[in-house]
Amino acid sequence: SMNIISCRDDGEKIETPAFTISEAPKVDNSVGEIGISPGDDRLSEDGMLTARVNVFEQLGSFNIVYLEVEGVDEELTAQVPAGQYLEPGMEIGISIVGQRYHLFDEDGSSVYSPPKPSTEQVTTPTGSTQ
Repeated sequence: SMNIISCRDDGEKIETPAFTISEAPKVDNSVGEIGISPGDDRLSEDGMLTARVNVFEQLGSFNIVYLEVEGVDEELTAQVPAGQYLEPGMEIGISIVGQRYHLFDEDGSSVYSPPKPSTEQVTTPTGSTQ
């Protein structure tokens, strides 16, 4: 499910307890939460924030990682390729892919969703591009 983190929007940037997005999209309503889908974040040696791996779950074609981030009350989840293995307790960086996040106002209504991927460059499960 989507990772939901409380945030503030000052019209130019979005601030959460753990990270800041400096080039935020312009929205009409005040932003109260940011949502990041587990497949729209990337784990690497460095990132916009640091997390600690709590649980690593192998599911076959991909793995799910449950992460603890300082300043964020809820555990975050990330999806990683099947070949990527992470040890519980290790620290890892997290980055958001482009503007692949959702913004919600203080009432929980969506005020921004990322652009949909182009249907011209869709990768099938076998790896070929259509």
